[in-house]
Amino acid sequence: MINRLTRYIIIEQIKPFLFFLSVMAGIIWLVKSLPSLEYIIEYNQPVTIFVQVIIYILPSVLLIVVPFAALAATSFTMNRLLSEAEIITVMNSGLSNFQLFRPFFIFSILISIFLYLLVFIIAPASQKNLRQIMYEAGNNLNKQIMQVKKHYSPTPHISVYIGGLNENDELENILITDDRQQNMSITYSAATGNMLINDPHIDLHLRNGVMQSFNKIENSLILTNFGFLELNIADSLKSKHSLKFGPSEMSPTQMLKKAKNLKNSMAKKYLAEAHLRIVLIFTPISLCIFSFSCFLLWGYSRRGYTFLIFLIFFVALTMQSSTFASKSLFLSEKTYWQAIYLPTILTFVFGLLSIKRLSTNLTIIPFRKKLTSE
Repeated sequence: MINRLTRYIIIEQIKPFLFFLSVMAGIIWLVKSLPSLEYIIEYNQPVTIFVQVIIYILPSVLLIVVPFAALAATSFTMNRLLSEAEIITVMNSGLSNFQLFRPFFIFSILISIFLYLLVFIIAPASQKNLRQIMYEAGNNLNKQIMQVKKHYSPTPHISVYIGGLNENDELENILITDDRQQNMSITYSAATGNMLINDPHIDLHLRNGVMQSFNKIENSLILTNFGFLELNIADSLKSKHSLKFGPSEMSPTQMLKKAKNLKNSMAKKYLAEAHLRIVLIFTPISLCIFSFSCFLLWGYSRRGYTFLIFLIFFVALTMQSSTFASKSLFLSEKTYWQAIYLPTILTFVFGLLSIKRLSTNLTIIPFRKKLTSE
């Protein structure tokens, strides 16, 4: 049963958690969405596609932000309870440090459950949909070519420019540069034309134009006027790669299974990403208990807790950085995959031992001494 005090503190944590989550996620979400916006605009996609893209980006943003939002909520709540002396009343009722930590622990468990759903279900599905949208946008040949007054290079050796569309929806002022041949550069220019896509055939029907063939070896130029020219560019514009999913589109379980069928660096890549995703689930618990224990160690202070909060976030950032660094060290074969869990485990153990050390016969004696000493 959750008593009234536990329910009260959990609710007090949820409110700042939602605030910090929206602020942190909003900033990172915006930064990560801008490259996708440029990509969508480049391939002339509708607004609905961009909306889908930014929605599918959100779960990957939450994976990074949620643990820090939980840490911020715990620190904010402890700061408020101490500053407004609410926790003093709670302490006088005879609760132990572990009993006082109960609502913070339940809150961290709830956040970890949410992260579990993100890591194993929501994020992989969103990344799959995102990869599918980007793949289709990049291989929508009609959208690629039909970019008016803009140079487009579907391959490094072909450049297409369309000056506009006339009232009959025909292409106007077409310029195509073809450098696929090592010793020959061909430039097609035409007044009008049409593009016909009948997969796998992609044909350009050019009318009233000039074909310029430049021989790079002989340094000679040949001009050929034509009234009609059919140009097949399917081999150049068709995607050379099929749609493939990587670690970001898989759950940790799928990554671990995939790693068994791979060798060397590719197996380590999937293995490292799987363990990194798993450790993210337990990060809120570690950070919440660390924040709580730091406030207990610091004790009551009339001067506030600005420096302490700064210190807590510095350690948390160091912990997360060490976790990602451990992943990189594992990929470079300088450590084992177990090292990825080490920063989170050390933070958790520190917080747990600190709470236990400050508890004597289920009371908060050191805390009370600090209260009375000032």
